[in-house]
Amino acid sequence: ELPYLIGENNIDEAMKLASVTRIWMFSISLLLFFLSIMISIFFFKQQKYQIAAGIFVIAAQTWQGLYVTKYLKILYKTHSEFNKLATISLIVGFASFVSIYFVYLYGFYGLCMRAVIIVLIDYFFSTLWKPLNVAMKWDKNSFKKLVKIGTPMFLVTNIYGKWPLVQRTVIVVLGGSKALGLFTLAFMVESAFEIFSGSISNVTYPIMTIDWGRGKTVGEIIKGNLLKPLLIIVTIFLLLISGGFYLIPILINSFLPKYSEVIYASQIMLIVGFIGLFLVIGNIYNVINDQKERLKMYGAGIISWGFVLIVIYLLKGFSLEMFSISLIVGYTTILLFNLNYIKKNWHKTR
Repeated sequence: ELPYLIGENNIDEAMKLASVTRIWMFSISLLLFFLSIMISIFFFKQQKYQIAAGIFVIAAQTWQGLYVTKYLKILYKTHSEFNKLATISLIVGFASFVSIYFVYLYGFYGLCMRAVIIVLIDYFFSTLWKPLNVAMKWDKNSFKKLVKIGTPMFLVTNIYGKWPLVQRTVIVVLGGSKALGLFTLAFMVESAFEIFSGSISNVTYPIMTIDWGRGKTVGEIIKGNLLKPLLIIVTIFLLLISGGFYLIPILINSFLPKYSEVIYASQIMLIVGFIGLFLVIGNIYNVINDQKERLKMYGAGIISWGFVLIVIYLLKGFSLEMFSISLIVGYTTILLFNLNYIKKNWHKTR
């Protein structure tokens, strides 16, 4: 809602929502922090010092994840301050590297020290450069609005988010734990592509939402924000896929010979990852807040994936590559739904 309202130039409403969100995220993170500290103190009194230290780290990282990552850093994205976000990431990355020395010196407790130091550095710089100063002011109506908008989005996101868990469960059920261990390498191939699609999404999503608030059409938003980065990254990955297809067998046979059974499945996952790059256009559902159609899109992809998986299993029996092939069908179905939705809503505005 924040980038949308900024695009709409409704600054007063934007600040109300940001203020309520700050109170909510700060309160929840602080509550969980103190609950974790109490548990940590309990184990400390039991003289279980490592458990106490570990839970203290969890307390700090929970607070960081909720307040810093899911509130402060959202302000940067909304204001397109990606250079500052990148700088913070570099500083945190450097601190992570240097603080490995504490692990060398103090072992487990050094690991805990390192984690807490990273949290403090992340918080310090995220606060220092934040692009928007928001007061803590509660507004009941704003909170209701956020819950009304956020709940369907949250539910649909989590339904789709459970799909990888279902995939891994099916692999274990049909092929056992060894099959899952082998297929982990294929999942790593797909994950490499997701880094790039996730980067595009993080940068373009708030800008798309701002454009929607400004009254631009769906077509203008897609052309203005996604066409160029997708063309660039698709060109690059067409070359990488060609090379990867030949490199995967060489690398696995040379360095991971025990994973030779998953070579073909990993090669097919290159295609899965490539199709997955285009799924970033599905952000348009969140931009215009059409969660019903978004749920249909995800549902169609998951159902088509499951159908193809069952058909291949019944016809040819178990194989690792059947999971890669069925993912191609699932991702393609999602992509077709996205393209059809965009075509139907090309001229739609807020």
